[in-house]
Amino acid sequence: NVTAKDINTVTLPKIEAQKYSGDEFVVDNNQLKTNSTKVADFEIKDGTMEVGIGHHGEPGIEVCELETADKMAKRMTDIVLPDYPFESGDEVVVLVSGLGATPVMELYVLYNEIEKLIVEKGIRIHKAYVGNYFTSLDMMGATLTVMKLDDELKELIDLDCNTMGLTQV
Repeated sequence: NVTAKDINTVTLPKIEAQKYSGDEFVVDNNQLKTNSTKVADFEIKDGTMEVGIGHHGEPGIEVCELETADKMAKRMTDIVLPDYPFESGDEVVVLVSGLGATPVMELYVLYNEIEKLIVEKGIRIHKAYVGNYFTSLDMMGATLTVMKLDDELKELIDLDCNTMGLTQV
C-alpha cells in the first residue's frame, strides 16, 4: 500500500521543480449567493471572456471576444505548452476542469481540441481528466493544466484511489 506520505515524498519535489503549466478562461462572473440576491465578485461583459484569470477573480492577461472551442484550445495551449517547455516525446497528464457552471459536454468538446493540438506537437497524453475538479461556485469557464510525467509520477498517477473528490480504479 502507498501512503499519502509516500506520495508526498515523491511528488512534492517534482511539482516544485515544474513551473506552473496551466491556464484558465472565464466567460461569466463568479456570483456569491446571499439569500435571494447575487453579488458579482467581478464583471465579464456579455460576448467576452477573460483569459488567464485567477481562480478567485484576480485579473487575467486579456479580455477578448468569445471564441469557438478550437480557438480557445489553441489560445490555451499556446500559453501553457511553451511555459514549461513541453517538447516532442514528452508524456503528460492533462486536466481540463470546469469552474462550476460549464456543462461537462462542453468541457469534452474543449478537451478534444486540446488533445489534437498536444498530439500534433508529438506529446503523448498518458491520462486525461475532464470534469469539475477545480470549481469556483457557479463560474462559467475552464482551466487547462498539463503535467509532465516521469516514471515515478506515471506510476503514482495510475494508482487506484477512492476519495470524496476522485475515484480511480
